[in-house]
Amino acid sequence: MKHHLSFAFKKLTGGALMTVAQAVHNALVKNGGQFPGLPVSLAVLQATIDDFTNKFSAAFQGSVAQTQAKNAARAALLDLLDTLARHVEGVALGRAEVIRAGGFDLRKTGYSAQTPLSKPTDFWAVNVASTMVQLRVKAQRNVRSVKAQYRIAGGPWQDGGDFLNTKVVVVPNLVPGTVYDFRVQFVGGSTGISEWSDTLTHMAI
Repeated sequence: MKHHLSFAFKKLTGGALMTVAQAVHNALVKNGGQFPGLPVSLAVLQATIDDFTNKFSAAFQGSVAQTQAKNAARAALLDLLDTLARHVEGVALGRAEVIRAGGFDLRKTGYSAQTPLSKPTDFWAVNVASTMVQLRVKAQRNVRSVKAQYRIAGGPWQDGGDFLNTKVVVVPNLVPGTVYDFRVQFVGGSTGISEWSDTLTHMAI
């Protein structure tokens, strides 16, 4: 069976994108001999991952300019990953083990047949440390990741990150003593995303 590389990473933001990008970097460092002539320097890839990580952190409670800088850094990182993904797929020639050796996932066969995701209905908040709130979310089948958003007193929603594990949804850099609204959304299934959950109100410590 001929396999294809998944480009689903293009939809990721925040922590999930950092995790995937770092996994690709580490895999290519480890298995570089299988991928001669890489079109992207791994040093440049690491620098771009670090740049996005720093600008993503700065954008929390930051200015419009900092948010724009974060978005530009994300676009630059995705461009490098796309270039590497196409190179890895060209080398792999349909071999699953080679695609995985490059740090990428396989495109799921029959993905369109997966069931639609239901709106998250069972989640709650816990203060895990000062300025950090964990959103504990009950998972459902075919969920690939969880997106989180937060806001203050009914203001505009802000990006709280994209998390691969429903048990590790932690929104950082909050202001102690401030009451926040939180909501979550599932990514995956046949519809791509679920509806946003109802709003949960919780005070950061």
